[in-house]
Amino acid sequence: MAKSTRCLRSRGPPIPEPIQPCKLPGQTHEHLHDLKTKQTELETRVSELSRDLKSAEVALKRTRKQVIQLTNDLAPVNRISDEILSSILRTACHLTDLHCTTWRQGLPPRLLFLLRITRVTRRWRTLALADPLLWTRIDVWHDVPPRILALQLKRSGNTAPLDIRFDFGCESSMDPWLEISQYDIYEKFCDTHVEPLLPSVHRWRTLHLRSAGFLPTFNIFARLRPLAAPVLEMMYVGTGNMYNEETPHMGAIQCPDDDYTVFTGGAPKLVSLHVDNLEFPRFFEPPVGNVRTLCVSGNIMFSCREFRMAVAGMQGLEELIIDPYVVEPEWDEDRVVIIPSILSVVVTGDDGWECYKPLPWIIRDAGGKEYPVG
Repeated sequence: MAKSTRCLRSRGPPIPEPIQPCKLPGQTHEHLHDLKTKQTELETRVSELSRDLKSAEVALKRTRKQVIQLTNDLAPVNRISDEILSSILRTACHLTDLHCTTWRQGLPPRLLFLLRITRVTRRWRTLALADPLLWTRIDVWHDVPPRILALQLKRSGNTAPLDIRFDFGCESSMDPWLEISQYDIYEKFCDTHVEPLLPSVHRWRTLHLRSAGFLPTFNIFARLRPLAAPVLEMMYVGTGNMYNEETPHMGAIQCPDDDYTVFTGGAPKLVSLHVDNLEFPRFFEPPVGNVRTLCVSGNIMFSCREFRMAVAGMQGLEELIIDPYVVEPEWDEDRVVIIPSILSVVVTGDDGWECYKPLPWIIRDAGGKEYPVG
C-alpha cells in the first residue's frame, strides 16, 4: 500500500500552497475614505465654478447689450433731434427716387430703402413708421401683396399727397401678363390692387403707368374713367412699341375700344404730362386743359395733322419736350403746327437713324415765332 502511494505522488508537480494578497502602501480603508472625501470636495468645487460660469455668462450677455445700446446712444446720428433725423430720412428718400431707378431684390428702390432703415435701430424704426411723408410713394406691381399696399396707405396718413406708380413688366416681371388667354387676370388685379387705392384718389399728386404691353394700362384706364383727381399735378403713361408686332397685347391696339378717357370728373391741377410710345388721344385721353408741360417720346409717328389734334386742347401749353421721331409728316400736308402759348421746344432722344429722317416741320407761336423740329 505504501508503494502505491509513492507511485501516485511521483506522477505530477506538487500542488502549491495558496498565495496571500499583497497590500501596497496606502491601500487601506482609511485611504479610500480620504479619496472619497477629496472627490466630494472637488465635485462640490466644480459645481460652484459651473454656477459662477453661468452667472458670469449671463452678466456678460447683459453687459454686451448695454455696451451696444450705449454705443448707439452716443453715436453722433443719435445725438441729433428727431426733427432733424426725420428731415434727413426724407431727403434720403427723395434722393433715392431721383437716382435709384433699378429694382433690387424684386423691390422698388423707395420701398427697399424704407425696409432697410426700419431695421437700423429702434429709434429709426419708430421715426420712420411715424412719418407719413416717407410713405407717400406707393409702387404697385403684380406680385406686391395687397396688405403691403394697405399698410403703406395707412402709414401715409390721411392728408399727405401721394405718388402712385404702376409697373407692368418694365422693372417688375412681365410673366404674369403674358397669359393673354386669361383675361380675368387683369380684372382680378384691378380688384385686388387698384380698387383699394381709389378711395385715396383725392390725394394723388402724381400718377405713373409703365407697361411693356398695353392691357394692364388700359384696364386701369377703365377704373379711372369716372373719377376726379383734384390735386393731380403730373401724369406719365408709357407702353410698349405700337409698331412692333412682338409687343405683348398688340390685339388691344389692332382692335381698340371706343373710350380711353380718364378722370372725366376733372383734374384741374394737371399741368405736366409725359406720354411714351402711346398715341393720344386715340388710346389715352386725359383732361389736358391746364397742361403747361408736355413730354412726348418713343415711337408714335404722328402726322402733323394728328399731332395738331393731340395738342389742340392744351390751350396754355408753354413747354414741349419731344423726340425727333414722334412726328413724321406726310408729304402732302401742312407741316406747321400752331401752338399759340408755346415758349420752349426741346428736341431730345436718339436722332441717329442716318438711313431715315422724317421731313422737317415747324411749331409756331401766336406771335409768329417758329421752332424748327426735325
